[in-house]
Amino acid sequence: MKKILILESDPYLIRVYSATFSNMGIDSVIPSTGPITVPAIIKEMPDVILFEINRPEQDGFQVLENLNKNEQTRSIPVVVLTSLLGNENRSLANTFGINKYFIKSETTFFDVSDYVKKLLEN
Repeated sequence: MKKILILESDPYLIRVYSATFSNMGIDSVIPSTGPITVPAIIKEMPDVILFEINRPEQDGFQVLENLNKNEQTRSIPVVVLTSLLGNENRSLANTFGINKYFIKSETTFFDVSDYVKKLLEN
């Protein structure tokens, strides 16, 4: 079974995406709250990461940079789902090798789940 790591702070979105991916046959991993570390991600080795950059406990761009620098996590597709607007945020995220940058207010659950499905099929 494919696995997605959901790194989101909104409990509602966590529930919706977890249920959506479960219905698609994708196992959702939701870590406990707190800072995200590369070793914790390596332990899970997800097939894709759904990631909110705007994190209350740490700099999300730093997390993306750390993932991109690590040989074991660099190839994991990262789908950003964020409320951060502006081309400078999108550009910065893109420098760390993300696969897609979704803005929450401009995106539906179906947009995200369809994109993740296509990523996992390739």
